[in-house]
Amino acid sequence: MAALRDHNRPIHDDTSVPINFGTLSPNNFEIHPTQVGLIEKDSVGGHIDEDAHAHLRKFKSKVAMMKRNGVPEDTLRLMLFPFSLRGKADRWLNVHAPNTFTTWDALAKAFLAKYYTSSKTAML
Repeated sequence: MAALRDHNRPIHDDTSVPINFGTLSPNNFEIHPTQVGLIEKDSVGGHIDEDAHAHLRKFKSKVAMMKRNGVPEDTLRLMLFPFSLRGKADRWLNVHAPNTFTTWDALAKAFLAKYYTSSKTAML
């Protein structure tokens, strides 16, 4: 019989990630740690003073510079986007159900809906 404390521990589930970028056919594709570092350098935390549109523009331009080896740019964006988030923004992404985002467009729209609100537009 399991102890009560064993029922209180979270279960690791590989299928719980909110982004599904599909299956990659090239087996010689890898994301280099320096590329991840480049993305993390300008991460956004979901604060009111951060510009979500500017973040997406900068993120997309960095991803466009990376060698893709047959991997579609949208797939690369989906793979790298979590590394561009920290704090509240990272938590926002991870509260979504598994496989919520299967396209870059859907993820970008949801991010802007959350962090580029009408009050921010009025403030500008």
